[in-house]
Amino acid sequence: MTNSMQVLSVSPAGRGLVRVTFDKLFSFSDPAPRFESLPRYLRECGDFEEKRDYIFLDAKAFSERAYKEGEISGADLSELIQVCDRYRAWEKALGHLERRDYSRSALIKKLLEKGEASLSAAENAADKLEQTGLLDDERLALRLWEGFTTEKRLSAREARRRLTLAGIPAEIAEAAIGKPESGGDLKNIKQLLSTKYSRLLTDKENIPKIKQALLRRGFAFGDINAVLRQTTGF
Repeated sequence: MTNSMQVLSVSPAGRGLVRVTFDKLFSFSDPAPRFESLPRYLRECGDFEEKRDYIFLDAKAFSERAYKEGEISGADLSELIQVCDRYRAWEKALGHLERRDYSRSALIKKLLEKGEASLSAAENAADKLEQTGLLDDERLALRLWEGFTTEKRLSAREARRRLTLAGIPAEIAEAAIGKPESGGDLKNIKQLLSTKYSRLLTDKENIPKIKQALLRRGFAFGDINAVLRQTTGF
């Protein structure tokens, strides 16, 4: 970026951003951050190499830094971009966690997919959230495992797969799973047959439908057949 520029105007741009306009054209190529690492609201300024005289920044972070119209050096602008990026990542991450729990990797992925932060800012937000206890993969893994196997009555295999999909690291997932309960899948199949699928069991024609439903929950075909024979004789 150029050594110094004059800030000509600061105007609201919506979505919690301000548009800061300068008296000179500049690009992000000196020094050159990776274009892919920039959050979407910065990329929307134009192409990475394209010269422009404005940039979008987080409104609240910009205001708190007390930058107004006047001169700003290239170094200060680079620092300001990083501060705004990290602030916005933190605020957006908190907003996502207010709606539901995330694993560390899933939260970072969410911030990147929505263009709300650069990778470094998303990782910084995740670090801070872990330090405050608001983000905890081990706690989440235990809760998800309990929910998948006890509440949703999924097979151990399917519950393990869903932990992976939730972004839980393999070693944390295995620690949460521990030693699976012996006969746990058979127990869950019996529970489902006596509750969720009990009305279907009155008609032999429904057996294929029940089997398909249990297979979708990840249970082994042999376990399904064994419990059905034991329970219904079909």
